[in-house]
Amino acid sequence: LPQKEGTVFFANRGANGIDGQVSTFLGLGADARESWLICGDLTALYDLSAPWVLNQLRAGNRRIVVINNDGGRIFSRMSAFRNLSEEGRRCVENRHDLSFEPWAQMWGLNYRLCVDLPDLENLPEGAVLIEVRPDEVHSEGFWDAWSA
Repeated sequence: LPQKEGTVFFANRGANGIDGQVSTFLGLGADARESWLICGDLTALYDLSAPWVLNQLRAGNRRIVVINNDGGRIFSRMSAFRNLSEEGRRCVENRHDLSFEPWAQMWGLNYRLCVDLPDLENLPEGAVLIEVRPDEVHSEGFWDAWSA
């Protein structure tokens, strides 16, 4: 993967737990002029208190992108859960209908709802919470093409 000089990538897999992912991002990017986190909705929910530290960090453009597909839909792709009833699947996926805008407001973050690429243009300076709401039909089409 070609990368721009001075760009650093980190990955933190959730196999050992998803709590603390946002906090880890804020710590790793504490001195960065610009940093980006891309995480799922459940990962963000497990670390709602993380932005408390923002006022103690150097100024920077911190972009927290939350892919909000209303729960841990990735679990429905696991073979062990394929034969669950709809009720069982809803439980395993931890489905919800939450918006992350109140979370941004709570910590004084700028908020942007992203439903199309132009929504990512002209982001304000400072910390921004970007909530991506993928279309369920397009998501299913992507997964079908990916697994083919």
